[in-house]
Amino acid sequence: MREAPIKQIFLAGTFLIAASAPAFALDSDDFIAKVKAAYDDAGITFTHGDIQTKGDSALVIKDVVFSPSAEISDELEGFEQKQPVEVSFSDIQENEDGSYVVGELLLKDATFMAEDLAWTIGSYEERNLHIPATPDMSNPSGWLYGENSQVEDVTLDYKGETILSMPSAEGMQTFDAETQTAGFTAKTGDISLDLTNVDDLDPDFRNHLETLDLLKSTSTFDLAGTWNIVSGDLDVSSYNLSVEDVGTLKVSFGITGFTLDMLNTLDEMPDDVDEDATASEDGMDPYQEQMMELGQQIGVSGLSIRFEDASITRRLMQLMEDDLDVTTDEVVADINNDINTSLSALDMPDLANMVTSAVETYFNDPQSFEVSIAPQMQMPVLAIFMAGAAAPQSVPQLLNLEIKAND
Repeated sequence: MREAPIKQIFLAGTFLIAASAPAFALDSDDFIAKVKAAYDDAGITFTHGDIQTKGDSALVIKDVVFSPSAEISDELEGFEQKQPVEVSFSDIQENEDGSYVVGELLLKDATFMAEDLAWTIGSYEERNLHIPATPDMSNPSGWLYGENSQVEDVTLDYKGETILSMPSAEGMQTFDAETQTAGFTAKTGDISLDLTNVDDLDPDFRNHLETLDLLKSTSTFDLAGTWNIVSGDLDVSSYNLSVEDVGTLKVSFGITGFTLDMLNTLDEMPDDVDEDATASEDGMDPYQEQMMELGQQIGVSGLSIRFEDASITRRLMQLMEDDLDVTTDEVVADINNDINTSLSALDMPDLANMVTSAVETYFNDPQSFEVSIAPQMQMPVLAIFMAGAAAPQSVPQLLNLEIKAND
């Protein structure tokens, strides 16, 4: 099965620089074996040409070609590297436990292709890249990750036309002194999207994009959070996507029970339910039992989803008025009627009033719209579902649910 999502956060920064077979003052065969094992565990394989050493702790790998490992090659069929690249390593140090730390890794001018797409990276730099002695998800010492990753001059072409460009992006991953809490951040420069020259867009879709002024857009992204691998507390304090003349989506959330053992359970679970699996005495197959256990372990300590408008709502409403030949007031009334109809069957008048009030406030003067929960106590996911099935009226109060506009 593919790697667990949190592990991917720590591996994403090193995805494109997975290559080395250094002729180094240390045991080069040992170093090569550990690098290959670590990246193979991440689903990446590579070939290379000559190796040039520079002093006692630096080297350059020539003619590097990356490819998906056999385990995921079917999922990435057609993905290939356009031309070999050169990867340089400096300040390579071996630790007492047999792991390595690479002070700086640098890759330049790499292009990857898949069907009509071509992804080009001007440069990729990784600082303090940790290469484990033995890959092992159950312990941070067995993880492959870089403390600081930076990419520059990224472009995405479709059929020879550049549709996306990003001047820079940076990510950081660090552990505290006890190697219990990981901190992570990521941010991008302006991401420019241009679909003007994409000829095979659906005509209606193109017309809608033109009406909404979205054939071209500029956006930024940032992320910050912490994860205590012992307690399992995952806190994403900010996950923000801002699009010029559209708005900003701001998400934050807290999860409990997100431990390494839980990640290992996820990693070992099958992708699909085995219909032939033998059911236990309570009628559940092994897959269902694992899902129940995870539902009891994983909890939600908080969640906020907020959208801050920057004129897109007015344009959307105008588009709906033109397409459906209705007024904004009629659209808002239809939305509120649908909400009331859906919630009336659940006998939740307070929630219906809160939602309709927020919807009316927002559409009368689009500024912000937010949905949040802040449970007064730790709430396992399974308990939330059970409460929803047994007494749905209790869920809003149980979760301390708030829906508000223009606050």
